[in-house]
Amino acid sequence: MRKNLLIIVLLVLISNLGFSGNPTVNNQSIKPKAWTLLMEKSGIQVFYKYADCNDEKNGIFQEMAYLKFVNTTNMNVALDWDLKRWLDDKCVNCDSNNPEHHFSFKLNAGETKSGTCENRSDFRELSIFSKFLNMQNRTTLTKFSLENFIVKPL
Repeated sequence: MRKNLLIIVLLVLISNLGFSGNPTVNNQSIKPKAWTLLMEKSGIQVFYKYADCNDEKNGIFQEMAYLKFVNTTNMNVALDWDLKRWLDDKCVNCDSNNPEHHFSFKLNAGETKSGTCENRSDFRELSIFSKFLNMQNRTTLTKFSLENFIVKPL
């Protein structure tokens, strides 16, 4: 009996790991503050983390999700993807083909690019707005995914 219960518990835990192959961040109630692997494809590692980004001078206090791309290959590559975002568990752009949600950039061999509060306006593809920290009744990023992620050698 105990052995069967252990097997059932293990199966439930494994099924909750989400082996879908889809680079989606699901459990947003746990928002990592350290870089966490989101996906890896063709030698490109994609990490994410959450951090507060505060502009006291202008009264803007935000939580952001930042992305980091690491090229572990010896080739220069071009990356392309479509960002899908869920706010309060509702996908706000899943049915949209708006080019505003399409991102691309080049990554040299061995190069790393990561988003920060300081570079968020220069590299909009590296940061995802999560929520305002100084407003009540605010919507919150509950999930995001990098759809149609393509790595092209240059």
